[in-house]
Amino acid sequence: MYREQPFYLHRVTALNQKPFGFLFAIDGLILEGCNATGTYRIRNHMSNQILELPDLEETYFGITSMGYASSTNEYKVLHLYWKEVSVIGMKILTAGVDQTWRPIHTPHTFYTSKNDETIYYTLDGIHYIMMYRRSSETDDQTNKIIGFKFEDESFIEFAMPEGLKLLKGGSLPWGLKWDEKLSVGCKFENQFHIWVLLENNYKNPKWDERRRTCSYLHFHTMKDSFVRSVSGDSASIKGGLVDFTLDIKSGKVLDFTHNGFMELRPSLVSFRGMKTRAD
Repeated sequence: MYREQPFYLHRVTALNQKPFGFLFAIDGLILEGCNATGTYRIRNHMSNQILELPDLEETYFGITSMGYASSTNEYKVLHLYWKEVSVIGMKILTAGVDQTWRPIHTPHTFYTSKNDETIYYTLDGIHYIMMYRRSSETDDQTNKIIGFKFEDESFIEFAMPEGLKLLKGGSLPWGLKWDEKLSVGCKFENQFHIWVLLENNYKNPKWDERRRTCSYLHFHTMKDSFVRSVSGDSASIKGGLVDFTLDIKSGKVLDFTHNGFMELRPSLVSFRGMKTRAD
């Protein structure tokens, strides 16, 4: 989408103005939120403009993400909150269009329990909610992925990789992309186990398991690290103190980036209601 070279920005000193914190970035736009007040805003760092979003009533829990709808050329902000005990509610807002948050009717299977782990990941216009239970006792409500499409505000639902059940004692799974495909990762016995969704056939998902053992990760940052993404033979790794790029065939580290910095690309996107910051 952009031809310009990316630039790096520190999340703490250059990006966020207290009490707002970084939440999500897409196409050069930055979504920020304040937990204390439950308020959100969208920042275009290049143009120094801010769009203040309407207040939310639900300030006690929030998982907020942002996606792009190509058919209407619109950006939407999604907010998840506890609607009631073990039931997640959702609201959405189209940036520069909606003056208030719109409630979304969630599927009847969109429940969690105290035994479930819920993981969130956004990729290519879909916000994924991964519902996972560590124990071998599962039911229809667990070990599945629910996806919300920003494009038409619809839902998809499919099963998580069966191989996760065999990794007893493994880490909590997380979402990532492998060559632009949705993937699920887990650390187990000094290995990264990654399942790649081969086709977007959600009714009958086909997962391809790929394993990588990296001695560098094992001895230095294995405990606090996870794979962000894989492109070709290069893996982007988030480590405990640094982020780095790894050759997954040789295990050699190719590049380092200090943890806390993020890559952004210049953006000319502007929304109705945006204001230039005085500072």
